[in-house]
Amino acid sequence: RRIANTSSTENQVTKTEQQQHHREQCMRAPRVDVGETESEYLIHVDLPGLKKEDVNIQLRDDILTSDGKRKDERSGEKDGRKVHFYERSFGKFSRQL
Repeated sequence: RRIANTSSTENQVTKTEQQQHHREQCMRAPRVDVGETESEYLIHVDLPGLKKEDVNIQLRDDILTSDGKRKDERSGEKDGRKVHFYERSFGKFSRQL
């Protein structure tokens, strides 16, 4: 049985929706690298562009939590230039280990 082909426009919309969902998921739960040496654990949380004061990190009951919020900086113009495309995500995020 053959399934009908969808138009390329529908495929592009679906792909765009999937990319947006992926970006939102990455911001809600940032990617983390975890390693260790003989004396310590090494944890790197991927939060590009955020300031130290925008991130909270705490250890409680053996659970390490990193959370915060990326401010919405979207606007029609930035630094005197028009912005035509904006991919970076914004909003609250949280990750527990």
